[in-house]
Amino acid sequence: MKTIQFIYGLVILSAVTIISPSMAKESQAPDHSTKLNHYQGIDVFDLEFVSDPRVSPNGKQVIYTLNSNDIMNDKTKSNLWIVDVDGQNNNYNNRPLLSDKNSYSSVRWSPQGDRIVYRSSADGSTQLYIRWMDTGQTALISDLRKKPSSLAWSPDGKYIAFTMSVDADKTKIIKSRSKPKGAKWSKPAIVIDTIRYQRDGRGIVPPAHTHVFVIPSSGGTERQLTSGNFQHNGPLSWSNDSQHMLFSANRNEDWERQTIESDIYSIDLQGELKQISSEAGAEAAPTYSLNGKHIAYRKTQNLKLSYVKSSLVVINSDGSDPKDLTKDLDQSIDSFDWAGSNKSLYFGYDERAIRRVSQVSLKGKISAKVQGLSGLSNGRPYVSGSYTVSDNNVIAYTRGSANRPADLSVFKSNKNHSLTAVNEDLLGHKALGEVHEIIYNSSLDEQEIQGWYITPPDFDPTKKYPLIIEIHGG
Repeated sequence: MKTIQFIYGLVILSAVTIISPSMAKESQAPDHSTKLNHYQGIDVFDLEFVSDPRVSPNGKQVIYTLNSNDIMNDKTKSNLWIVDVDGQNNNYNNRPLLSDKNSYSSVRWSPQGDRIVYRSSADGSTQLYIRWMDTGQTALISDLRKKPSSLAWSPDGKYIAFTMSVDADKTKIIKSRSKPKGAKWSKPAIVIDTIRYQRDGRGIVPPAHTHVFVIPSSGGTERQLTSGNFQHNGPLSWSNDSQHMLFSANRNEDWERQTIESDIYSIDLQGELKQISSEAGAEAAPTYSLNGKHIAYRKTQNLKLSYVKSSLVVINSDGSDPKDLTKDLDQSIDSFDWAGSNKSLYFGYDERAIRRVSQVSLKGKISAKVQGLSGLSNGRPYVSGSYTVSDNNVIAYTRGSANRPADLSVFKSNKNHSLTAVNEDLLGHKALGEVHEIIYNSSLDEQEIQGWYITPPDFDPTKKYPLIIEIHGG
């Protein structure tokens, strides 16, 4: 199983503002000049949303992350809950798994379904923990310097692979003089000698490189497998014999100047590296089929255009015979996972502002499965969602709408079932804004453009209202 994640915004609750917790806390009490059944800024602290649903290998249970806002600390908290897929009378035995003042995330089932690994900072720094599902016992298994990402169990359950950032060696331009005792000097200059030195939303980032690590699932010392001044990207995919794993990276000498370029690599537990693909463009997220015979990946051509479609490609495990399974699809794919039969894959894509999951055979035949995925943030109006697939093809996914943040749903036996309704206590009695679709043609080439506008609660079309526009550059 693998996770697929996107971003979703919930701006229409108030229909007049985009509210974040830091903005909402400026007014701690409800505004009594408005109706109490209207959504107000302070209500953002009561919103919850589901993310990262993880269906068990046998398809019987789903562990998901329940995100909530802490009004006292102005932070988002994430806890883990578990729910049964097969319920009676709409009761799916939804219950907390790890729920307290700490945050828990990135849960992954072991291939046997007897354990989970997850991240938590309960002991100070972000570390890896194992929980035995039959007894509820937990164990801290790591002592990492940085936050681990892209967690992946080996099929035999003996190892957990992950990626982690490793600080780059600092460049010394000049030799610093010693500061006299008690002196108050200005902060030293920031020396930048790399091309990719800042990120959107983060600003300047310290020079570092992402590497692949493994750690025994019983605990111990992590071992770095990759080396060099390159970014080795997850997700990670193990071979079915648990001897090596796949990842993507651009290990060219001039990689910092190559924005759409990466290849597929395999690395074994001794650190021996093997390059599997070398095409121009980006081959990303390589994933073994369950029988190990094929590798699927997302392919993006290295074209000098503002938008380039991404396709789902399958090759033999030795890198031969590439087949573009979505060449006839007009949309980019951004997520995929193998079906248990090894004969098809599930993939996610956006179509007219709706996140969908479809299934495609190895011959390229596409059939729709679920739609209306949503998901991982309340702050921006973006199409989104996340899902995972069990070995017997049960799909667990986040599902929402313009007036509800993400809940948990499953798709089983060609039927959708909603397993949670985490915001009905808050929104069930609130009057919310209404979203309207608008279609118009471009004045340049008559291309059809889709957009939306939101009217406030109790909207009266005979009255005039102020218009607020969200403007996004790019």
